[in-house]
Amino acid sequence: MAGKAILVGIKFPFDDNFNIKNSMIELAELSKTIELEILDSIIQSRREPDPRYFIGYGKLNELKQYFSDKTETYLIFNNEI
Repeated sequence: MAGKAILVGIKFPFDDNFNIKNSMIELAELSKTIELEILDSIIQSRREPDPRYFIGYGKLNELKQYFSDKTETYLIFNNEI
């Protein structure tokens, strides 16, 4: 494996569930293509991006558990940043 990845989807009020799920499936397939091991896939509903972290601070703290070892771990978002 080339590394590990956590897929992060942000669902805004104007997004529909079908498109979010499809974008997460596409991210997973693209990640597998470059031999990333998918550790988790999460979707967070937000009104707008957090100006500092994009995702909420609480969700960011949840994700920190995946970065405790020295293995290359990537956060891959379904949105343009």
